[in-house]
Amino acid sequence: MATVLDDLIAAGKVPPLVVVGVENRAGMRTKDLGYSEPFAKFVVEELLPWSQKRFHTSDHRSRMILAGVSRGAGMAAFVALRYPHAFSNVLCLSTAIENEPGGYPPTRFWLRGDDGWIIERFLEAPRQPLHFYLSVGRFDTSLWTDRLVNNRRFRDMLRGKGYRVDYAESNGGHDDLFFQRGYAEGLAALTSRR
Repeated sequence: MATVLDDLIAAGKVPPLVVVGVENRAGMRTKDLGYSEPFAKFVVEELLPWSQKRFHTSDHRSRMILAGVSRGAGMAAFVALRYPHAFSNVLCLSTAIENEPGGYPPTRFWLRGDDGWIIERFLEAPRQPLHFYLSVGRFDTSLWTDRLVNNRRFRDMLRGKGYRVDYAESNGGHDDLFFQRGYAEGLAALTSRR
């Protein structure tokens, strides 16, 4: 990603920015990214202040972007919903809508039409001043979930509640090449209005 970001900045497609990533602890990915209140609190109360101090990044929410892939995308949406005072932009790639809080595997299996714990949380909550970039591959399906359909449902619900949503589908699946491109396009979309 470093080379891609440098190229995007050099081409003027995104402004200079700092990206802070979180590597999941061994064996803790599903717990940390399972709509975890402690992990959300860590991001806002520890990681964000650390990055602002260490890299002299902005403390204005309009310049903050939460991003994630799959389960991490759901967690990014969850953190933004819980802490809208800290972030205003959310970049979600192939959001794992089928997941519920806690570990793996998801409790809702086999292409059930009621997947969407995070969708339900957004429906219940008052609309927040958040801007979303959602992207999913047209072939992001499996035996237990259809992320394409679920991400379309997420998009439609957010738009229906009045959220700003940029949305893209690509000819890909749940793979790194799609994710790299999705990050580049999402960052460009979320920073273009500044």
